[in-house]
Amino acid sequence: RKSDREERIPVLQKPKKGKAIDAEKEADTQYKQYGMDMQFLRRCRRIYQIALPPLMSGEAALVALLLFMIFPPMITQFLFAILPGWTMKTLVSRNLPGFVYTVCITSAVAALDCVMGGLNFFLSLYISVRFRRRLTCYLHDRYLSTKQFYYRMTVSSNNVDNPDQRIQNDSAQVTVGLVTILCIIASAMLQISVYTCYVVMTVGWKGTAIIYIYYLITSIVNQTLMSPIVALTYNQDRLEGNFRFHHARVRTGAEAIAFTGGEEETKAALNQDFRRALRNQTAQIFRQSYLNLFTGFIGNGNAMLGYSVAALTVFTNPTFQNYSTADLAEAITQLTSVVGGLTGSFASLVNAAPLASSLAGNASRIGQMLEHMDELEEEFDRRGGGSGLSAA
Repeated sequence: RKSDREERIPVLQKPKKGKAIDAEKEADTQYKQYGMDMQFLRRCRRIYQIALPPLMSGEAALVALLLFMIFPPMITQFLFAILPGWTMKTLVSRNLPGFVYTVCITSAVAALDCVMGGLNFFLSLYISVRFRRRLTCYLHDRYLSTKQFYYRMTVSSNNVDNPDQRIQNDSAQVTVGLVTILCIIASAMLQISVYTCYVVMTVGWKGTAIIYIYYLITSIVNQTLMSPIVALTYNQDRLEGNFRFHHARVRTGAEAIAFTGGEEETKAALNQDFRRALRNQTAQIFRQSYLNLFTGFIGNGNAMLGYSVAALTVFTNPTFQNYSTADLAEAITQLTSVVGGLTGSFASLVNAAPLASSLAGNASRIGQMLEHMDELEEEFDRRGGGSGLSAA
């Protein structure tokens, strides 16, 4: 016979202690499997295939426009790397008309860069909204189909937690993240290719190799720091979804709780869910702080790396000995600016690591839901189209 304490929990029934511990260990093992790996790339590829519009459509034209708009900011950024050398030469040679001319050119380039940046920002957000519409409608079509996935996933299957949260929140986060990451990667790769060609011509392959080796090492460390954050983000979404779902059950079962006097037991269960979410969030904050600290060191090291490569070029290249003071100032300023542009392009990829780690967690949740619906669909077809409700 059940005790009176157990009978007074009409909404949030606690599992037995042994089963609860086993379930938590199994969940921890499962969520540690998610990281920046090939599975994540496959899931992102599938989400892109769902969210991308048909090739011959107006939305596809907007995507093409967004990709095209990457080129003008790249040109303005390259000019920003060259113009300081011209300005420095006019100051050293005390050339006032030349200084006014370079300032006017710099102001025009800055205005153009602001306009292009604002347009890119609008296009990226607008396209992410369109992507979200396509992805969410696709999930709705499968989730609420006559094959009754909604019943199997919410009642008779525990493989996918909180499908409502995945459709509402994770789909929104993943579409914004995918568009942002796409813009960052495309822009950074174009800038890296242009700056690399210029740096090789001015500095030589040795200085360029130093920069590439530096960022190769940082990318390895960065990937090591990112992988645990992906699993923690995945788990945090699950725990927050459980906490919100149980609060919703309190709202719907308020009358039953009031009649049976289950306030204390319900509060204890909610507090337990809340403590689990806070514990995982705390671990996530620590891991994220380590990653942000590392990216901060890399960003601040860009200037020192640029000056080091410039010094290597100036002190080892005898051509600079014949330069006048004004020409030398121009060359050094342009050299450090261009090297800084190359390191800055690499740094933009490194600085995207926190966004990528969060994106990987959201993409894993959407990808897992799609894969589970594929399994349910195969099972439905094997039964010959039998009702998921009757099979349960």
